[in-house]
Amino acid sequence: MLQFEIYIGIVLSYINIVLQTLSNFIYIPLLLYYIGKSEYGLYQLIGSMIAYFSVMDFGLSAMVVRFYTNLKSRDFLTYGILKS
Repeated sequence: MLQFEIYIGIVLSYINIVLQTLSNFIYIPLLLYYIGKSEYGLYQLIGSMIAYFSVMDFGLSAMVVRFYTNLKSRDFLTYGILKS
């Protein structure tokens, strides 16, 4: 049963790749037609910047939550109350 699920997962991932490629072949010429080359370049630049910022944020928000809760629990144990 596990082998079958792995096989289905592999097939679905390849179908996803093919569908994304086909949608890009249709979407990009339409986008270029409607917004033009310079605006498309700006659109790609903004998309790249968002991708870089999301990579830089990788794990940062989880780390902030972990350290904040750790600090709050330490204050609670020390003072008996949660500081705001």
